[in-house]
Amino acid sequence: MAKQFESLGISVFCQDMAMMLEAGIIPEEAVGLLAEDTQDSVSGEVLKKMEKDMILGNSFSMAVRDSGAFPDYACEMISTGEKAGRLDQVLRSLTGYYERQDNLNRQLRNAVIYPVVLLLMMCAVLVIMVTLVLPVFVQVYQNMTGTLVESSYHYIRIASVISWVSLIVIGALSLLVLLCFVLYRTEKGAKLLHRVLQAFPLTRKAAYQLEVSRFIDVLATFLSSGMDVDTSFEEAGKLVTHPKLKATVDEMGKEMIEGKGLAQVMYDHAVVPPLYGRMLLSAARSGQLEPQLGKMAEVTGMDAEQRIQGLISGLEPVLTGCLTIS
Repeated sequence: MAKQFESLGISVFCQDMAMMLEAGIIPEEAVGLLAEDTQDSVSGEVLKKMEKDMILGNSFSMAVRDSGAFPDYACEMISTGEKAGRLDQVLRSLTGYYERQDNLNRQLRNAVIYPVVLLLMMCAVLVIMVTLVLPVFVQVYQNMTGTLVESSYHYIRIASVISWVSLIVIGALSLLVLLCFVLYRTEKGAKLLHRVLQAFPLTRKAAYQLEVSRFIDVLATFLSSGMDVDTSFEEAGKLVTHPKLKATVDEMGKEMIEGKGLAQVMYDHAVVPPLYGRMLLSAARSGQLEPQLGKMAEVTGMDAEQRIQGLISGLEPVLTGCLTIS
């Protein structure tokens, strides 16, 4: 199976496809043109395979899914848009969605860089301490006698033990961070990390807020593609993976079947803060629910990002203190 495209690559692909479809170019020709134009050999091979599949009779959505280079959400959206005859509109919506996802991922990576660099610096300093500096002091004190020197030597031994323990702990943390980076680059690894972050007490709230942001963004994307509210909510709910939010969405779906509106159930279940919920109620009454959901997705995404940055900011002084003590 081909490696999945990154968010920015999917955004660019959807934008180019939407432009060509709007110009009257059929999907297989559009994909062929993109395959010829791309400079990346891996992406080019994926696009050529998609073009071949469509020439053999498969639909565009089937070619996208069979390529293995697109996430489930993009495949579902494209399939839905193709069936509804709104493929170009769906591709436009996906362009904006994956552009926002790329911005969020980039901001999160930038926020994590400093703590990771600090952790690696701590590891380097401790390696120098236990392999070069402390052995010199030990050798000096072993050649000396006297009570004062003996007590000082005792402190050196304590410092050596502390440094070795710190090196083991920091080294284990560094390996854990590197393992997380490796796992995050695979689909299964990313899902595993998401489950861990959803369960870990320090990251539980931030993970939930991030999932809420993505749910609202997906919902807004479905609505902008021309789907009705009930179908959009149902399709967006299928893509929720957070257990707590999934249970809330299921309950909201039952209430919508009974006749409640989308904005009302989101307000009643406090999916968003009360102020945002009242804004959605006002937007629904004025017929502006779709654009308001789009704005809400951006706002909740910023809230999730700030919460995560707050966690990272709280981690920085702890790492600095550990480096100072070591």
